[in-house]
Amino acid sequence: RLHVASGTLPVHDVVATRVALETWAVRAAAHAGDRDGGGDRDAAAEADRLVREMSVPGLAVDEFVRLDQDFHLALVRRAGNQLVEAILTGLRSAVHDYVARGIDGLPSWPDTARRLCAEHQQILDAVTAGDADGAERATRDHIEGFYREAGLAEG
Repeated sequence: RLHVASGTLPVHDVVATRVALETWAVRAAAHAGDRDGGGDRDAAAEADRLVREMSVPGLAVDEFVRLDQDFHLALVRRAGNQLVEAILTGLRSAVHDYVARGIDGLPSWPDTARRLCAEHQQILDAVTAGDADGAERATRDHIEGFYREAGLAEG
């Protein structure tokens, strides 16, 4: 139901929900290495692969957005909370819609794509280093920064 309803949700609400859930998730993912033999290492390896794929110059925008969403969900998967993963998966179309709309308003998509890739790497590095505070800060800045840059923020 959330997936169907997400097409009518205000962008601000989607962004706020992403920030709340994803910052929690990267904190948990950063601590995942401390428990149960290292957390979901497959999710961390997947996130690393996705950052490399997103970094290919000239990648089509739709493919970049798909890889971007897969990256964020891989980190959520590493956190190990299936409900948070299900909620964010349900919001996938709403996130795609506002990101795609925001890309149209950017002065330079290639410049933004390079910056987003660098931010993804920073988030992943913090998670794999066990730096929960750094991962949370980088994730918040990443999500809210695109929202502002794309001109989607209210007022």
